Amino acid sequence: VVGEVEADNTVTWGSPTVFESAAIQTVGTVFDPDTERILIAFQDTGNSGYGTAIVAIPAADNSIAFGAANIFNSANSYIGASGLAYDEDENKVVIAYQDDGAGTGEAVVATITGSTTNTVAFGTVFTFRAGARAQDICAVYDTSVNKTVIVYRDSGNGDFGTVILATMASGTTNLSFGTAGVFHKYDVNSESIAAIYDPNISKTVIAYDANSSAPGGAQGEYLTCTASEPPTFGKIYPFSPSASVNYTTLVYDEDQDVVVAAYEDDDDSDKGKAVVIDTDLTTSGNAYLDWMGFAAAGISNGVEGTIDIVGVVNASQSSLTV
Repeated sequence: VVGEVEADNTVTWGSPTVFESAAIQTVGTVFDPDTERILIAFQDTGNSGYGTAIVAIPAADNSIAFGAANIFNSANSYIGASGLAYDEDENKVVIAYQDDGAGTGEAVVATITGSTTNTVAFGTVFTFRAGARAQDICAVYDTSVNKTVIVYRDSGNGDFGTVILATMASGTTNLSFGTAGVFHKYDVNSESIAAIYDPNISKTVIAYDANSSAPGGAQGEYLTCTASEPPTFGKIYPFSPSASVNYTTLVYDEDQDVVVAAYEDDDDSDKGKAVVIDTDLTTSGNAYLDWMGFAAAGISNGVEGTIDIVGVVNASQSSLTV
């Protein structure tokens, strides 16, 4: 369905139109400004869950038409809502997805061909995570380095939040991948990862739901990712303090230069909420990793340990050595 935002902040809707008459499950979309078309990738459960894509053509009257569907992966494929990224340098789309049949994380380049044919063609499938499923995948194009940032939950490494960079070779549909980097060394809860590129700071903003075993406990958190090799990450900030989140999405507001997170608040009757998150991390007043505290035992450099912050009682502390 096509929605048009009016000047009075209301939304006018067209009529919902079927693009796949059989059952589908996971689905993702991206806008292709070169062809002024939308590419929809989906898990076609009516056809063994095959990864399938179709071109959507919106019209001025808020109607929408579709091209012919085409399969890019002949196996059960999970596509994240944000699993597609438009490569502005190559004018092509990167589709990142979980291949459930092979148990891997994969990506393929899609090209929308012809202003009248409205078909989509695919390159070779490339694997960015072998030997384990990459789940809850998001793909974001970083214009500062002309690479696609792929964010995922690594089922083969403790469900840690992970990032890897994909580079499209000029004039081709070939992809190469860098070294994966972990941004959250604790279990990231499912169906909670979201990502968006923030051109104001030339970094990708990543939001997720931290597990209760994480330093900040179960809560919605965000950080920034710099598209270096390997990727580097900023400090962790809560956007839903002490409350778990689900189905998070992020959008960048070009007018206000801010990122808005919309999510389901698991600790408040599953209410839908939205919040503006601060991406200007030059001040660190609310980053919980900046807090100072005391350890009950010696901790070697580079080793994780428990720190008691001001105001808590350490039941195992027998004395204080300065």
